[in-house]
Amino acid sequence: MTARLVAVLIVVMAIAVVAAQQAPAPAFEVATVKPVKAVDTQNRISIQPGGRLTFSNITLKQLISTSYQRTGYDSREIVGGPDWVASDRWEVMAQAKGELVGPDGFPGPAFAMIRALLAERFSLRVHEEQRERPVYLLQRSRADGSTGPGLRRTSVDCAAITRDEAQGKPPVVEPGQLRPCAVGLPPGKLNASAVTMSALAGVLSSFVGRPVIDRTGMDGAFDVTLEFSPESRANFLPPDPGAPPPAPGDGPSLFTALQEQAGLKLVTGRAAVDVLVIDRAERPTPD
Repeated sequence: MTARLVAVLIVVMAIAVVAAQQAPAPAFEVATVKPVKAVDTQNRISIQPGGRLTFSNITLKQLISTSYQRTGYDSREIVGGPDWVASDRWEVMAQAKGELVGPDGFPGPAFAMIRALLAERFSLRVHEEQRERPVYLLQRSRADGSTGPGLRRTSVDCAAITRDEAQGKPPVVEPGQLRPCAVGLPPGKLNASAVTMSALAGVLSSFVGRPVIDRTGMDGAFDVTLEFSPESRANFLPPDPGAPPPAPGDGPSLFTALQEQAGLKLVTGRAAVDVLVIDRAERPTPD
């Protein structure tokens, strides 16, 4: 390589770096953040056609968890920050210039804009690191690698469905049926449509109180139907002061249901897992 060519490449790379540094970060055109007094603990998220996004009755910790997702149903432990990040609730309404769903059907553009909003309005600063934690490894439980009736492969295209929904064309769902590419968690049941094993591991994490890591080696998407004792989940979740205790059930534990109904198992272990650390957070000035 000649000295002249090297010099040209250095100049081109320098121009590219400067352009990247000067490129505006994705941001909403208009956004409002207001504190709310919660009457319940149910939060609501709505991404509407035309670039409109609404969060109702949501905590800053939930906003962080949502906006820092890397994939669907991704869940990382969030540590640090003042106590109010998990208790104070907010209403966020924002309008973007374009649609908020990317070509892969994942709302990555929306999440990038929310992160920018949190940095601006909440002075949020976070960093990622790895910490060793007790985990469960999601593995196949049968020697022949077969699955149970509660785990079925599907060819549903979730990216296409999500893009259509963002454009105001939601899928047609029969009464009593689960929406495609969604997860339903009625008491004592786990119903999932077209989820990857990695996504299923993320859902299971909320049941068992520790990270679940996919070690099944199974690619593609699956429909999942599990039935188990409602107490299986309640044992790992903080109590809801306004909710009655779960009715005792005679069904299997979640661990048993996974083996018998899906051909999967959870094995205890320890592993370095990604953790999101809150370095700084401040309550915003109300709009």
